[in-house]
Amino acid sequence: MTRYRPTAHRPYIEHVHDALSRAEFRVAFPYTSSTLEVRGACLNLDSSGTYGSHAPCDTDLLWSELDGWRLEDVPRGPVTDYLDLPILATPGEVADMVRDVLAGTTAALPAPCKVRALAEDPLFEAELDRYTVTLGRRAEPSEGA
Repeated sequence: MTRYRPTAHRPYIEHVHDALSRAEFRVAFPYTSSTLEVRGACLNLDSSGTYGSHAPCDTDLLWSELDGWRLEDVPRGPVTDYLDLPILATPGEVADMVRDVLAGTTAALPAPCKVRALAEDPLFEAELDRYTVTLGRRAEPSEGA
């Protein structure tokens, strides 16, 4: 019997980092973790910059394999805004949603819209694996792939 090995999530998070950078966000390099067997990441939106037409802020963009993407706004206190996205949304979808929520054109959610069980899930692992580095080049999967 083959031992279950979760797919590395850092390549996916790096693709999201790159998409945010292309959308003119200043983003600290992502911190990823796998504590207690739950994969997660934090990208700090740099408060010294502006995000296109958005006002400066001090916000963390967090991801968990259990409930997906959320924004935590440090100055407002422990305020969490969940993004209405699939847990493995495409990097472009994440960047667009972050822009829209910070601009106030899209409402965030007070609770996650999707929750995934922490269990072996070959389909989730295969989708996450699509973001791995191949031959030194990143290849962001198309939305239809």
